[in-house]
Amino acid sequence: MALPHRLVKNEILFSLVLAVSGCGAVMTGPAQTDFVPVAGDDPVPTVLSGATVAPASLPVVRVGTLTPESLDSVNIVDGPTLEIGRLLYESLTGLDTDGRPVPAAAESWTTDDHVEWTFTLRSGSFHNGEPVTAESFVAAFAHLGDPSVEAGGAYLGVDAGIDGFVAYATGDADRIIGIETVDSSTLRIRLTAPNSLLPLMLAHPAFAPRPAAAIADPSAHRQRPIGNGPYAMAASWTEGSTIELAPFPRFGQPHPDGDEYRFRFVTFQSLEEMYVDRSLDITYVPASELGSLRRRSERERLVEAPVASYNYIAFPLDVAPFDDPRIRRALSLAIDRVALVAEVFDTSKLPATGFAPSGSLASSPDDCIYCAHDVLEARKLVRAAGGFPDGVVELAFNDDRNHADWVQVLGQQWTDAFGIEVRFVSDGTIPYLDAARAGAFDGPFRLRWSGDYPHAMAFIAPLFVGENRVTKGYSNPGLVAEAEQIWTLDDPSGAEATGVVSAMTQTLSEDMPIIPIFTDAAHRLHSDRVGDLQLRVDGSLRLEDLTVTE
Repeated sequence: MALPHRLVKNEILFSLVLAVSGCGAVMTGPAQTDFVPVAGDDPVPTVLSGATVAPASLPVVRVGTLTPESLDSVNIVDGPTLEIGRLLYESLTGLDTDGRPVPAAAESWTTDDHVEWTFTLRSGSFHNGEPVTAESFVAAFAHLGDPSVEAGGAYLGVDAGIDGFVAYATGDADRIIGIETVDSSTLRIRLTAPNSLLPLMLAHPAFAPRPAAAIADPSAHRQRPIGNGPYAMAASWTEGSTIELAPFPRFGQPHPDGDEYRFRFVTFQSLEEMYVDRSLDITYVPASELGSLRRRSERERLVEAPVASYNYIAFPLDVAPFDDPRIRRALSLAIDRVALVAEVFDTSKLPATGFAPSGSLASSPDDCIYCAHDVLEARKLVRAAGGFPDGVVELAFNDDRNHADWVQVLGQQWTDAFGIEVRFVSDGTIPYLDAARAGAFDGPFRLRWSGDYPHAMAFIAPLFVGENRVTKGYSNPGLVAEAEQIWTLDDPSGAEATGVVSAMTQTLSEDMPIIPIFTDAAHRLHSDRVGDLQLRVDGSLRLEDLTVTE
């Protein structure tokens, strides 16, 4: 099994966010017990080991979501499942409200060279009472990379640089993943190269520990996943059914701040179906409804935020005239992103202003010099570069998800600016992405990218740096050297890191290997009883921080 290609992941899996934009045993510590269900249609946590558990009268928060295909931690890769996954599972690290790594299942970690990392676990248990140990993480990493599993999040181990992960995930079962136990509460992770961002990347639910019960009975785990996070599955689920989560006291402590709610995720097949359900406390808002919603009093309960992703135009960098950075800068300057977003998306998207979306750690606002709109300067650059052969530019896109609407507007802007003919080439998503990977296009073509962790390098590294970079035919040694600086900094999100990233984006602005066009945005509407709703940079909600008033 080949690893899921990042382009496919960005086009198909993460697009679920943008298309929307049982009972757990409660433990006071790592004591062993069986998973104990409660009879009835609306099961609630039971009492184990003398622990006093919250009653069934806990406030229920009804959250609308698109129907997930899986809640297994190794398949949690898109916004809707991330919201559920971060409640069900806890990885070695977590993220604070600024997106920085904080202790989670690991209480601390150390490294001398950013290659070999040692994590010390705190005492904790899975929702079935099984203790979380170093062996639980070794089993999880092996499962994530097992080729027979075909895990949706397998590429995350490759991105993190975990030694042996690539070979194992592509079928070399004799190659051991670079993680080992020191003792039951200590584990060591070995990387192929320095990566100071490892604690940030390990916060993803795909790296959550795996209980022995899940390995022994995968089918039962699929229906009622056993996690180690702040909430447990309160009932089994099947595709299309409601997903019930109840609080799970961890480390012998009640839920943070004493606020306890049950979450009922109501699943839908479409945003439109979800939006008309007025029984929900939290719902996605279809782009078609945003304009009218903003004109009503309900707008006070609308939460909006940019999402760390953008659509962009890529180039065949070895094909004239697109091998000339002046042409690429000119094409970018000729785009009126504000007008494009207003005309096509009614402001449900945001004009792109940089190579690393704002809100990402170490990013700088407006870091793309040539993302401004300046037709006169664009024409000067084209004249200096010798113009467009035959006065024709082919512009390719995949013909689903309404890409034709905005691509044609962009093409018309190029025609108006340069007097050229823009010919459109389109295909279905899979053959289109195959053509993009094969370098089959002779002109500009549309792609999108989304980050898997809240740092500028989640965009810069996979797109522009390294042997497996997505932007084929582009290489800048200076950019590679600056990336290596980031990966060896003790604080990869501090002032020094921000300065290095700024230098990298200046280099990208001069080279313009791609043209960022617009960023996505998340739009959620909540009821009067729900407050303190916050969105992460990936568009998912920080459900653990909300408040409820009855």
